[in-house]
Amino acid sequence: MSMEANVVARRSLKQDQLNSEEAKVDSNAAMIMYYLIKGLSHIAFYWGVVTRYVELTDKDLQDYKPGEIVTWLQFSSSDKGGKNLQWFQERNTILTIASLTGRSIIDFSNCDQEEDEVLFLPHSSFLIELGLCQYVVLWVDDNIFDEKWENKKHMEQASTLGTRVNVHFIPKSNTESALAFLRSEFGQRLKYSNTFRIVTDMKRANESDSSTAGARLIYKVRKLGFTQSCLIFTGHEESAYEKLEQLFGNRKIDGIKVTQNQYDLEDFVIFNGN
Repeated sequence: MSMEANVVARRSLKQDQLNSEEAKVDSNAAMIMYYLIKGLSHIAFYWGVVTRYVELTDKDLQDYKPGEIVTWLQFSSSDKGGKNLQWFQERNTILTIASLTGRSIIDFSNCDQEEDEVLFLPHSSFLIELGLCQYVVLWVDDNIFDEKWENKKHMEQASTLGTRVNVHFIPKSNTESALAFLRSEFGQRLKYSNTFRIVTDMKRANESDSSTAGARLIYKVRKLGFTQSCLIFTGHEESAYEKLEQLFGNRKIDGIKVTQNQYDLEDFVIFNGN
């Protein structure tokens, strides 16, 4: 056999070996996937709100429109409520998912100390609902996801009880998640909308500087270029104005209102007056 023929034969043999190894890997991967999904199918569905951090490009956003159905082909991790999630927070979009088919895998997860993980199987589908209708309120409160939250009735009234406007609420439980939304492509679409408002409490126990959380949020909102009306709903109006003055250098700032009156809150969230 000539040297050239020998080289060709050896290359051919090597390629056959590689193809065989790839086929073996593919076969093994398929078997692992089969038994993994079969095992997960025996874990009960988790019904509840979960959070997933993702990085979306402008092209991706074309798929994430109200009413669209999105299918994720891969295993997709999320966290119950998102309060303990420590990974992927640098990503530009936070998805709040009403889980019906996720599987709670905290007993099997390597991250069980850091998060309460809910896993969606490949080819899980989701109906997209965004807070991008005409009237939108970003509401920030550390108790907003509690079933017995005292202001829940105001949100329900504005969104479901036949008010003159159809208000869509974007609930957030802390300053950082609210700012993450505003920085996202979805939030940026609301930047110059005159039918977008922000409601916040003043104190939030889930933040390091809890006593000034509401004032700090609004200060950072203004830094991001959002000039819409904001309402601080608190039982201590005088103290709230003092905290605003410390940050802004002025007690009375255009577009920022402080109240403890529930009727003022109701009027604000249904866009009745300024």
